[in-house]
Amino acid sequence: MSKKEGSNMEGNSIISIIVTILFIGISLFTIYETARRYQRYQKTLQEFQSAHSNHEDIDLSLWPMVGMIVLAVLIFIVCGVTLTTGIEASYTVIYVCLGILFMALAVDNRIRYRCSFAKDGFFYEDTFYRFKALRDIQFKEGLFKKSYLVISAGSQEIPCTYKIGKIIQEKQTQWKKEKKRK
Repeated sequence: MSKKEGSNMEGNSIISIIVTILFIGISLFTIYETARRYQRYQKTLQEFQSAHSNHEDIDLSLWPMVGMIVLAVLIFIVCGVTLTTGIEASYTVIYVCLGILFMALAVDNRIRYRCSFAKDGFFYEDTFYRFKALRDIQFKEGLFKKSYLVISAGSQEIPCTYKIGKIIQEKQTQWKKEKKRK
């Protein structure tokens, strides 16, 4: 083996170690942030539900969660294959980190695809919004459809999923009709 080939192999292993450490760091940070966000969501959801005894929950999270879990399982299967074929250990660690990231996305989808409605507003992610403060709902078209709820207080934009945005729009229209009748 020449000196050039030896230094090239060392360079590849250093890059491999750096990438592996980077993936581990991103995975740990994502797990931490997702767990914190989910705990905050659960706490504020319970507060909302206790304050609004007559609420309606919309939960569209099943299929997005299943999709992320299936991807995580597939990644873990690939991880198992890399263990049996003797591929470099850093690849196995990266696959595990990717699987963990997909599991974190599954938990995140549990938050993003749920909405609870009260008589005068809705609870989304970790905040209660009143229908009267909701100025506009804009639907962005593209590969991944997103809705943007524009709240009148300071033109705050709340990104949400397309289906949740449609449901919020329907509920707000229904609320306006009931308000006119009174």
